[in-house]
Parts: sequence; C-alpha cells; structure tokens
Amino acid sequence: MICLWIINTTMDEYTTLTRHLEPQIAQLNRLAKAYLSSEVTLINQVSNYIVNSGGKRLRPLLTLYFNEIFCDDVTEVAEKTLKMAVAIEYIHTATLLHDDVVDNSQLRRNQATANSVFGNSASILAGDFLYSRAFQIMNEVNSTEIMRMMADTTNKIAEGEVLQLMNCNNPKLTEAEYFTVVNYKTAMLFQAACAVPGILSSQPKKIVNDCKKFGGHIGVAFQLTDDLLDYNGTEADIGKKLGDDLKEGKATLPLIRLMAIGDSETKELLTSAIKYPEDTTFEEIVKLVRSSDAISYTQKKAFNEISKAEKCLLSFSDGKSKEQLKRLLEFVTSRKK
Repeated sequence: MICLWIINTTMDEYTTLTRHLEPQIAQLNRLAKAYLSSEVTLINQVSNYIVNSGGKRLRPLLTLYFNEIFCDDVTEVAEKTLKMAVAIEYIHTATLLHDDVVDNSQLRRNQATANSVFGNSASILAGDFLYSRAFQIMNEVNSTEIMRMMADTTNKIAEGEVLQLMNCNNPKLTEAEYFTVVNYKTAMLFQAACAVPGILSSQPKKIVNDCKKFGGHIGVAFQLTDDLLDYNGTEADIGKKLGDDLKEGKATLPLIRLMAIGDSETKELLTSAIKYPEDTTFEEIVKLVRSSDAISYTQKKAFNEISKAEKCLLSFSDGKSKEQLKRLLEFVTSRKK
C-alpha cells in the first residue's frame, strides 16, 4: 500500500515506479509528520492541509532513487538523505503556499488552495514556517556543502519568482527569458534533490554535477509539460483551472511560440490577451494554440530535455534504480496531471 504522503496519484505507471520504495516512503511520511509539529495550532492546520493534499512528490522520489544508486546500505547516509528529502519537499510546499497567494489561486490538486481556506496571511506565514523548518532539518544533517547548495537554491528560486512577477503581462517575453525563469524557479530544486545523496556519500565532483544536470533537465521537462497541460489538459486531470497561467498574465512557451510564428492578427490578439487577460476569451486562445505547432514545439523541447537527462544516467552504475529513473523520465512528459 502506497503511504499517505504520496497520495491522490492514480496513474498506474507512477504507482509502479514508487512501489519498491514503499519502506523508504513510509519512513519519509513519519518523518515529515514529526517535523511538521508546532505549538501553534494554525501552523499545524495550514501546513498539514497542503502537505497532505497529494501531489507527485517527484523531488523526494528522485532523492530516494539516487540514494539507492549511491548509498542504500549505509545507514547514517540513508537517514540524512531521508531528512533532506523532507526538507526539500517542505521548501517546495512553501513555494506553493506563497505562489497561490501571489497568483490568487483558488484550486490546486482538485481542492481549495490553503489561502482560500485559511486566508492569505496564514498561508504566507505557514510557508515561512516550512522554509525555516527545512533549514532546521538541514542543520541536523550537518553538511556545509549541502547547506551552501540549498542556500543558493532557495535564493535562485526567489529570484525566479520575482522575475516571473516582473514578466507578468509582458507580451514581449522571449524564449530565453522564459527558460531563465524555469531554470531558477523549478529546475534548481530538482537539481538539489538529485545531488543530495551524491554529496552525502562523498561522490566525486563530476558525479555530483551529473546528478545536478540530470535534475535540471528533468525539472525543465516537468515545467514544460505543466505549461502544456494548461492548454491541452483537463481540469479534472490537472487539478486546477485551465488557463490559470494566461489569466495571471503569464506567457509560457506555447504562447511565446505562437507569438513568434503567428500572423499580425494573431499577434495582436495574443498581445491583448497577455496584457489584459481579464478581457480575453480563453477558449479562443486555446483554439489558436492547438491549431498551430505551439503544442508540438513545446513537446519537442521537453523531449530534448529528457534526452539530455538520459545521457546523464550513463555516469551511474547499472541497476534497478537507474532503470526506474529511465521510466520516470518517460512518465514526466506523458503524464496528464
């Protein structure tokens, strides 16, 4: 039975990918629950609400897989790896709490967002709690290299969030600028998740860098797929409102591509949609996106990242975890949620 911290994921392939890690996931669940404890009731309520709301938990899953590759039989390293998996997911969860306030989101993972249930102030402060608790956990791990990496990572995530905010309602956003935001906001934490076991098991610098490269590529592919689902997914599958990105004035790669290849009328319509999303009919934009090569173009970019990630795996020893990572790469771009 898949444990409660990884829930609401009904996709057969994902369930198969997590099955052999059930003992580690059970430990992860217990640890995550223990570290969430606070004497402040509202912090407990908000933190538990979002942490237990489901999700794919790809970041801790990647950490567990790389732990198996490098140090599965080393108890002390495995214990520290589990702690770091919790810390990384806490950081991710904190960014979700803050994101939903910034974006005024009302739905995530098919349920009301924490800010819509508890209010913006409580959500922001609970996110702050999770951030600080993550660094308390990292202090227990007692690795200067990991602390330095995570400080750099969280700093870049914050920069990515601010860059995205600055680029809202900007129809002139370039593809290069878009990928800068993706690398900062999403890929950096994937990199850290993959690098942790290599650092804790004292792998050579090249191996640790290959772990980071793998995480970066899978992180970018994950975000590209997310952006695609906003235009070719369903609300039931993705667990949030379709068109949320556009409604927030965000030009993601499908729109950037359409802006680049569209005729003057299309460009005028897209410019207006990005600048004034409240006056836009989302269905009209979706029709334009789907009738162009914007979907296939974005998919190609995602597949290219997956190909690069797979090449990174050549640096690691063959085994079950490596094969599972290959299957996970397939899942990232084929998922519907």
